[in-house]
Amino acid sequence: LLCAYDDVLYLLTATDDNLLYTLDTAVGALEGPVDGSALNRFGFDKMDGRSSSVFCDGRYLWLLGGSAAPDFDASSLAMRLDVETGEATALPTLNRARVGSAAALLDGVPIVAGGSLEWGGYGLVGSVERLVGGAWVSSPMPESLVAGQDRAPGRGGIAP
Repeated sequence: LLCAYDDVLYLLTATDDNLLYTLDTAVGALEGPVDGSALNRFGFDKMDGRSSSVFCDGRYLWLLGGSAAPDFDASSLAMRLDVETGEATALPTLNRARVGSAAALLDGVPIVAGGSLEWGGYGLVGSVERLVGGAWVSSPMPESLVAGQDRAPGRGGIAP
């Protein structure tokens, strides 16, 4: 899993050890790994990590949804990893399981949008969720955006 914040790229290995590396692109410095295996306490070891939506806010790596073994159906798991200490925190589960969704931090609020009900891109999810006051709040997506999703988990594209 790969994401960025400011000049830093974050790479979390999609293996049971969940090693987190950082690359400061401003100076070319590679650091790590930070042990992220604490994510496994919350079920990340049962996930196909490549299918989770991820973003970083500079302090935490946020992991939302994805596909869960053995059937690779969409998951509603949500968690975050402290990028310095490797401490993991379980978050409230998403209201809607989703794989291949888009995720970001907007105005300080974590959001996850769109996605599919399973790894193959079938069964589009037509909602956006925001983490507000410790709970995920759902809103419908405009139908034109739901229909325009690219149906390819891992690309994180929802715009037509």
